[in-house]
Amino acid sequence: MDELNEPQMRVVVEILESAAQRAAGSLASLVHDEISVYVPEMTFLKRRGLEESVQARVGSRAWVIAQNFSGALNGAARLALPSEPAMKIVRSVIEAVAPDSQSPELEIDALTEMGNIFLNAFIGEIGNYFGSEIHTTVPECTHESRFTMDDDDEGSDDDVAMVVGTDMTFRDAAADACLVVTLRGMTPARFTRLVGRFTAYEQ
Repeated sequence: MDELNEPQMRVVVEILESAAQRAAGSLASLVHDEISVYVPEMTFLKRRGLEESVQARVGSRAWVIAQNFSGALNGAARLALPSEPAMKIVRSVIEAVAPDSQSPELEIDALTEMGNIFLNAFIGEIGNYFGSEIHTTVPECTHESRFTMDDDDEGSDDDVAMVVGTDMTFRDAAADACLVVTLRGMTPARFTRLVGRFTAYEQ
């Protein structure tokens, strides 16, 4: 895709780092304990090239929390976590919040709520930066053998996709997760111009 220059890339990294801190704070308020969310890597791809990248990070079986958003920016967000590490984190969270309430249904509900908080933090931070209100749909949680964006019927293969590797840690449980945000109708060239305008404005 069209390359972001150094000031533009710095802006995007700052947005994501701020979003990670916001997500960690929101999750911590849920469990009344610290949850670490770290962003070690980020890449930009066209939508058609992202599935293999996500698969390489989270493995062949993953829990995926999906949410669409609309407003001044329109798109889809997916948080993918490898199966076993995701469940270890969820069980640790449930044990901290409701130690006498373990069940498969509760685990899925807890994972969905954690994903909802996480995705809203990232999407909200992107909207805040660009000065636009963003509305989100109700999240859906699925267990998949192959990560795909096929359920996002309105998306195009040429849409910009941000693939963000995130390390999530709670107590003694950790997961190498992957956050994917696609912006509908946002070609690489248009995204570069958009970030460039805001970078110039801040300077």
